[in-house]
Amino acid sequence: DSKKKTIAKVSGMHREQIMQAGLWSEFCDYANIDNELSAGIFKILDLNFPESERRVMDLVIRCTVDPKFHIDRTLLCDHIETVQANKAKLLKDVGVGVEHLMSSAKFCGLLRERGVTITYKISKATGKSIPAIAKTDDFMNELQEHEDVQVQALAAARVGHKSTLEETRSLKLLSIASLPWEHFRPGNFASMPIPMRYGAAHTHRLGGEWKINMQNMPRGGNLRKSLVAPPGYAVVVADLGQIEARLTAWICGEETLLQQFRDKLDPYALMGGNIFNRPVDPKVDKMERFIGKTAILGLGYGCGWERFFDMVRKDARKFKINLGNVWTEPFAKKAVEIYRAANAHISAAWRRLDSAVAGAWIDLTAAPVNFGPVIISYGTITLPNGMKLNYDRPRRQIGEWANGSAKTEYVYTYGREDH
Repeated sequence: DSKKKTIAKVSGMHREQIMQAGLWSEFCDYANIDNELSAGIFKILDLNFPESERRVMDLVIRCTVDPKFHIDRTLLCDHIETVQANKAKLLKDVGVGVEHLMSSAKFCGLLRERGVTITYKISKATGKSIPAIAKTDDFMNELQEHEDVQVQALAAARVGHKSTLEETRSLKLLSIASLPWEHFRPGNFASMPIPMRYGAAHTHRLGGEWKINMQNMPRGGNLRKSLVAPPGYAVVVADLGQIEARLTAWICGEETLLQQFRDKLDPYALMGGNIFNRPVDPKVDKMERFIGKTAILGLGYGCGWERFFDMVRKDARKFKINLGNVWTEPFAKKAVEIYRAANAHISAAWRRLDSAVAGAWIDLTAAPVNFGPVIISYGTITLPNGMKLNYDRPRRQIGEWANGSAKTEYVYTYGREDH
């Protein structure tokens, strides 16, 4: 009750307002109750935490509470102006108002006027049928390749105007940098914390915090460039090259692929060569290597040819790779078959994993199964570092696809929802 009374008093108020109202001490006491409860939870969970994870957690917290980066305010402000100008130009180019792009009904009306048949999908939130006009929907990607240039322009304008990520991120960075940090510096540069959430998903990956995800800054863009090192420091950019493909090969025992990495060969070009049945020169055969790269990075997790076909098209558009007339559905199917034949140990690992999930993961009486360095037991997956992923009430669920064919799903409860 006391907590509810405190939060009611400060609801809608900013830090300065709380202080002016003489409620800062009471608000701090309120906040510390949650801190103490969280500390108690941590002491319980820490018993099963690997030592290495404590170090990761410490680093994540320090990124926020002990900021080192500075932010270039001038660059950010100029970037915001450019983004807003580009959005205005998109509207002018297509000759419609922003209300026609932002309204789903009006946007679909514009498409119908140009003879486009709208594709629909089922909303995850409401379960109702809605137009598939989100930025990530296949239908929107198809519209951007439509034979009618006006349809292309409409789709590009909606995606460009709806996608205000650059603008909102820039404004958010400026807002965070304006906070009164201990290391605050007046002028165009100020301390910039890197807020991230430890264990954002049940897999314990890091996630965004403070309504921004600092892990997803566009490569080479002004948002990244606005993050600068303070005097006496330098920014070091590191990348775990080909980490998905390397880990998949290691866990599944795919020695041929692992040896290619050890020998510092080009697995992408080699896979492209397998798919096109000829040597692929990385400097010349850009499209062939791109398809080989997408196969190596995308087909290691059981992806089927239909999804792979769309994956290559989307990525080619994003990276401006000209696929010509080569990329067809039959060719995509052939590429998937070639990948699986060349990486038989990875394909076999899927079947072993299916068996482990169907047995040890859902059967309380079954013995644990070693899947390479990973251990699968009832409701639990133990990772190579000792971290345990726990799943509540794992079970097999029988149903059917939209076409009426049977399907088997393995579900568990996470929070209040089944997955």
